Amino acid sequence: MAEPDDPLMIVVGGGAIALSTTQELCGLQGHHVVVLWRRDPDFTRAVEGIGAVHIAVPRPDSTEALDRAGVRHAVSILALSPDDQLNLHAALLARDANPRIRIVLRQFNRTLAHKIEQNLPNCSVLSLAWHSAATYAAAAVDPSCFRGLQFPEPDGPLTGFATRTAESCGVGGETVASAERLLGARILAVDGKIEFARDMVLAGRAELVVYGDVLELQASSSRQSATRRHPALSRRLRSLFHHG
Repeated sequence: MAEPDDPLMIVVGGGAIALSTTQELCGLQGHHVVVLWRRDPDFTRAVEGIGAVHIAVPRPDSTEALDRAGVRHAVSILALSPDDQLNLHAALLARDANPRIRIVLRQFNRTLAHKIEQNLPNCSVLSLAWHSAATYAAAAVDPSCFRGLQFPEPDGPLTGFATRTAESCGVGGETVASAERLLGARILAVDGKIEFARDMVLAGRAELVVYGDVLELQASSSRQSATRRHPALSRRLRSLFHHG
């Protein structure tokens, strides 16, 4: 449970992203989280169920609402509603009230997000369009890629997180360090474990999570083997499309 003197974080938003972010923040020790959004009994119960406080207001992007949330002594504000204009307005009002507050801002427009981040100090602006576009592109290139990211800049190289078995990508029997050199990618997890020795030898059936440039990942991916592993599923999907 949060203590009265714990650092205060304000979340503006009433959707799934705001709620899941609040849950992650409440999982951190020593943080007090207030969610600022319109009146909704179901949402209030969900927020309180994860250990945060919901302050129901008609306009979350108003000076009065931010004052009620404690903006003047908050360490950060996360404006995560689906409304770009509301998010920006709330963030600017928060900065006016508290020049030291850290801003995390959700914006759909990638170009506008980049410009805001350049001109607003102590601020991170995240575009769902940027993240989703990168993931769609990475998944199209590598069928085992479950998350894409342009790194380190929004217009940087396309990278991705993908799954592999050591045998299928030719690194069974290799050490982790050797496998990374062969794959041109970083191994982040082995059989669900994120802590392992660099000199550990990989079993052929070891399940890997790797991260790297999508073109490097593509080189170690096998579309044919992925298709052969699930022939029954492929037949069922074709059948569903046929009947549909």
